[in-house]
Amino acid sequence: AEFAAAMGADILLLNMFDVHSPKILGLPKTEAAKRRVLDINPNCQVEAIRMFYLPENADEFDVSRFDCIVDAIDTVSAKIELIVRAKKAGVAIVSSMGTGNKLDPTAFRIGDLFETSVCPLARIMRKECRKRGIDKLKVVYSEEDPIKTQLPPDDPAWAELLQNLSMSELMSVADCFHWRHPVPSVNAPGSRDENG
Repeated sequence: AEFAAAMGADILLLNMFDVHSPKILGLPKTEAAKRRVLDINPNCQVEAIRMFYLPENADEFDVSRFDCIVDAIDTVSAKIELIVRAKKAGVAIVSSMGTGNKLDPTAFRIGDLFETSVCPLARIMRKECRKRGIDKLKVVYSEEDPIKTQLPPDDPAWAELLQNLSMSELMSVADCFHWRHPVPSVNAPGSRDENG
């Protein structure tokens, strides 16, 4: 959300975004994200919805009103539901795949789901998308093998881990903006120009 605001987004809908700023501690994530976005871009129209998106409540969320959706949902059933609805409505969608325990930001790619490797979430998503007749989906994924770690909570390495976990979301937002305002420098290695 912060990245989209900084890139000049006109309208943002926020749902459960992570925001990192001491000014907003204790606020619901959506309200915190709204305030942060407006700090960055006061001209942005922001709608914050407090909702845990699931197939059971998906009818409450009209995807057809958006130009592009950044899917950073962790629940597979909810990811699939959102993707199916976006595809049906003809709305561009970029889906973040698994980035847990991956530290190398240079290993992130934007590409088609069916050309990904290494990512366990992408493997599940390919299977689920095939079942639903989806044969093309733009995703952000990492080619890095996940590291095996059992870091104690106070280990400074967590800061680097957490910073890189949101890299796929940043790349998804950048790719949505690329569709609306083509800028060659936005693309990461392995990205494509077509909407898919």
